[in-house]
Amino acid sequence: MESVDPDLARLLADNAELGQGVTNFCDEVRVWTRGLPEDVPVVVGDECFGWNDVPLTSPRDLGESIYLHGGRALAGLRPVLGREATRGLAGALDSLVETAVAPVLTGRGGDDLHDVKDELYFCERLRNGIMPWRERFAGAQREVVNPFLDSQVLDLVARLSPEQRRGKALYRAAIREAAPEAFTVPFASQGGYSPDWRHLLLSDPAAVEGALTGPSHLDPLIPAEAIAALSRRVATTRSRLRARISHLRAAAWNRPGAVHAVATRLPWVTDDVTLLRRLLVLRRALAPAPG
Repeated sequence: MESVDPDLARLLADNAELGQGVTNFCDEVRVWTRGLPEDVPVVVGDECFGWNDVPLTSPRDLGESIYLHGGRALAGLRPVLGREATRGLAGALDSLVETAVAPVLTGRGGDDLHDVKDELYFCERLRNGIMPWRERFAGAQREVVNPFLDSQVLDLVARLSPEQRRGKALYRAAIREAAPEAFTVPFASQGGYSPDWRHLLLSDPAAVEGALTGPSHLDPLIPAEAIAALSRRVATTRSRLRARISHLRAAAWNRPGAVHAVATRLPWVTDDVTLLRRLLVLRRALAPAPG
């Protein structure tokens, strides 16, 4: 069974129904809803042992290290939504990020930004990003077992020094001692997967048009016409180039030294395909109830 549903309309509808517009997109929602027995628990490896050891020099670095991007990420909306409306949305997003980062930064004193980052990862990304995604998709019809997020494990991690968490140093040392043979396997050069979303969206214009049909509570903020304009822009060469730049920046962010320094100078902009996919789901999730 293929993990990505070839029926784009159903894929968007399933994400809207389960994610309710508050989680990241789930490419493999078809597996969770139709491909696995409901009585079989799912064991997952979410953890909070530390994060990539990259230079952090500012609150903006903190946010971006755990994917709390500010309003600059919405620059792709400007051509279809207008400068003023985009500026308003970007300002609201900047305020949300500031609300999340400032109390932790103040409470920790800002002495070690990696220490602040790890706390933000737990209280923001893990609690408000990863876990809701797990609960709404993987846990919608079955039990999800998450051994690395056991309360005793989290209590231990909270007591570690920033040096022991940085780059998952203690975790790596423990695994190396317990299972040294694991380190004889070459490290992967890349991880995860991603279907060709540009191709999927462009090859089924009827599904995109269907997602833009009917009213939605999103319309006063981002009208259907603006999303339709964004869908047309996805086919352009400029859009493909922007996506390539975004991909290279994301890859460079986790590299040390000069490569990382260059990446921080480039704006983090959500590419058109990701933006379109999320807006189509959000619009469906915010559709008024029938009757």
